[in-house]
Amino acid sequence: MIAEFDIDTTVMDAAFDRSPQMEASLLQQTASASNGLDVVMDVVDEEFSSFESGLDADDTVTDWVRLSGADDWRRYRVTLTEQGRRLMTHPRWADESAVFLDGTRTRDCWRFRIQFPDENSFQRYVEYCDEHPVTFRPTRLSRTDPATASERFGLTPGQRQLLSDAQERGFFEVPRECTLEELAVDAPVSHQALSERLRRGMGSLVESTLR
Repeated sequence: MIAEFDIDTTVMDAAFDRSPQMEASLLQQTASASNGLDVVMDVVDEEFSSFESGLDADDTVTDWVRLSGADDWRRYRVTLTEQGRRLMTHPRWADESAVFLDGTRTRDCWRFRIQFPDENSFQRYVEYCDEHPVTFRPTRLSRTDPATASERFGLTPGQRQLLSDAQERGFFEVPRECTLEELAVDAPVSHQALSERLRRGMGSLVESTLR
């Protein structure tokens, strides 16, 4: 079962309250040596000093380091306190052998997408949220097939994401509503690499569905 949901917690509130327009994409969550939580995330904004001073002042954060970045984005590793880890609900879904797929954060809330082994494990996660100062709001629940779309059609994650984006933005419509150049604006690869990724992804779909 794949669950998409929002949770309201106080984790990193001080940092995000100082940067209300900032958005963050979570890449990884792992338990730290101090029983807290190491969170790796990409942050997009035009000004980072307020966010970083907020991290320094946040009582759910013990340490942070900037790993990489450019003018309009930065990648951070933020170490949360033990309480911060509980409020991010990591102990419960990790104990259930669930898989973290992705997560985002704006000033308002955290939004997660996590794959649970079954409905019972998901229900135990919901009960955990009820027992802690965490407001849980499900937005979408879906059951998974034995194989993912990527596995069935031989797509890489990058190819699957690109094909999905192209479909949503009208790249395959007649007349075309979005160009490859427009798709490449937000992509972390060159225009040529994106074109090659699209071609290979479409080739995999054709081979898998018509052979």
